[in-house]
Amino acid sequence: MSRMSEIVGLHKFVCHRPIISFDDFVKSKDESDFVVVACYLGIDEGVDKWIDNQLSSFVPRLRVSVGDFDAEAPFLLRDHIVERFALRTCKMLIDMSEASSLYPTEMDSLFADPMIFEVAKHLTDSSGGAASYVVANLRITFWMPLMLVHMTILLLILKRFLERMNLIMMVVWTIRLPILTLKLVPRPGLMSVTKRRYLMSWIRLMKSVWIFVRGCQGQEMCNVVRFVFETFGFIFVYVVGSWAACIPYFVFFFYHPLVVSFNL
Repeated sequence: MSRMSEIVGLHKFVCHRPIISFDDFVKSKDESDFVVVACYLGIDEGVDKWIDNQLSSFVPRLRVSVGDFDAEAPFLLRDHIVERFALRTCKMLIDMSEASSLYPTEMDSLFADPMIFEVAKHLTDSSGGAASYVVANLRITFWMPLMLVHMTILLLILKRFLERMNLIMMVVWTIRLPILTLKLVPRPGLMSVTKRRYLMSWIRLMKSVWIFVRGCQGQEMCNVVRFVFETFGFIFVYVVGSWAACIPYFVFFFYHPLVVSFNL
């Protein structure tokens, strides 16, 4: 399978399901299906057989421990998901009694690997103190797709870090930086009306992008595109955008002969 088909498969796996950080998922009281990224940490309970009321037959079941930097939780795998990762163990379990369980040794090589889970949280009480996590689907890929999984984890960490920053102060300095630069000019009359309008258009553009990004924050992240845009949008607006807005001022400073000798 080509790398492009792997990436397309990863996109189809996420589809329009909401993406949420693992820590937020554990703390959430929403019982909807979410896509989370977590690392496989080990086996909590070996593969055993449980009765499926819909199929009226015994299917394999496995409870694993997954987590990230801030949280850890037991995820329950069932049926075809268990067979995908522990096929040899499932075949051995067929000839054993119903109360038996086996440790899936073939999953040892997956320790600490990042995986993408489609999982639902089921609360056992109204207070949300106890919950069970049932995995509906799971995906782990290799090489380039695996790099995307690592990047997703980094994006979640970066997004969480940016959310904790004082965004109000950042946008204030985004607007103040060009204004403070204007004060370096010895005489306000040096700048023509056209240049002043050009500079103010930059400020209005930055304010418009700020309003747009903040508006996207209030909506649910439904796909990978919005997830990546929301994360990198802050970097573009507050870092690249701030300095880009000052380019016309610096060009004007070094171009005008009366501004060359100004002192800070």
